[in-house]
Amino acid sequence: MRYLDKNWYLKSQKYPPDDETYDAVKALTEAEKKSGVPEELRHDLCFHDGEVISEKTVQSGAEPIFTGNDYTLRIRSPFNSHESVTFHDAIVKAERSPVGTEWIYEEIYRHKSGKGYEIHVLLESSECHIPILASDLIEMKIVCRDITFA
Repeated sequence: MRYLDKNWYLKSQKYPPDDETYDAVKALTEAEKKSGVPEELRHDLCFHDGEVISEKTVQSGAEPIFTGNDYTLRIRSPFNSHESVTFHDAIVKAERSPVGTEWIYEEIYRHKSGKGYEIHVLLESSECHIPILASDLIEMKIVCRDITFA
């Protein structure tokens, strides 16, 4: 995560949030606007407070830059009408499987190649402590050619 990482999230849980917390959100908003990612895609990718129900990987590799697989997450979110998101030709780096976690925040940018996207997702473990610990949070990075929703 570039802005809304584990440290930011832990700080944001304190009341009242400090200026640094707000500054990170402002910086993210500006960076996303400059990245050229369509507003509709940013909106559709917002699965805040959504439970990741399942993940599925299907072999792909349609373009030379993106040699990954199609990676689909089924998510039940109170703020999104989509039931799943597929990252096409995706390369996924995660600390562990996201199944059973809660989708907290995402960041999306155009990939540095000019094609595709780079997505960072912050997830919260279902075995979360009170107060939340860094070990309760999972960061996932996905680089993909395209993103579709169902």
